[in-house]
Amino acid sequence: MINFKFGDKKINFDENKDYVRKFPEKSKHTGKELTDFEIDMKIKGEKKQAKFKDIIQNSTEEPIQRLDENENIIGEYTGKIRRTSFSGGHSPDTVYEMTIELLEQENINIDKLIIEDIETEPYEYTEKFNSIRNNDYLRIDTKISISNKEDFNKLKELIFHGDYFTVIRKGINKKSVNMRFGKVIWSQEENIKKIDFTLIEKKHDELSESTLGIYQPQIPNIEDNLAYKSKFLEELVELLKNKNLITEDEIDMIEDKVESSLIDEVFEYSQVDDIDNY
Repeated sequence: MINFKFGDKKINFDENKDYVRKFPEKSKHTGKELTDFEIDMKIKGEKKQAKFKDIIQNSTEEPIQRLDENENIIGEYTGKIRRTSFSGGHSPDTVYEMTIELLEQENINIDKLIIEDIETEPYEYTEKFNSIRNNDYLRIDTKISISNKEDFNKLKELIFHGDYFTVIRKGINKKSVNMRFGKVIWSQEENIKKIDFTLIEKKHDELSESTLGIYQPQIPNIEDNLAYKSKFLEELVELLKNKNLITEDEIDMIEDKVESSLIDEVFEYSQVDDIDNY
């Protein structure tokens, strides 16, 4: 028998009967076994039917509970009415036949988000699986705060170089996922840096046929502008050299300074006043 609690009413169903159909599958998020149900049932009386319908429709706020033999809660479900019918008029004796769908839910609560060897504790976190070419890939949207300067610099390196890295969602799934950064903004609050970012699974990039159309026309315009300024500086340096106004050693010194501060300079473009107000 399987036991469900609909509001304050408990109903038992014989899972071996053909009016109960089970659909087990593994959760994409946690890898745990989840079981959905489709159940044919009958309810006598218009008022009882209306009350039951309200419970099903409100199950996203107040989930339907599955109980074990000791009436402990072992699962929570949202419900949908797939089919309903009745014969005759509405009366206390009218029998309503319906098919309901019960979808098992799970709480996605993260303890720590580990990026490479950097442990972070998100104060906002959502994850979902999107589909591309009939394949699912993981997307994470989260906010973290960091006071450790070394960890912050490591994150900047990953963001700047656009590398893939391993991500573990501790508390959700022990399995690591190869991901990269998507959107990133950050803000400074005293000695704490807050970062709002998106992580995209590597599978998305492997399945994408083309990125044409993304950030258009911004990227082509930026590329044209950068190419112009790069060539302008190149000609300016060459002119200064020819006029003996700058030496090769001075040029090398400037290049070393630029190289060492380039990540910080680029990262400044993604800073905002406060990520929580952005």
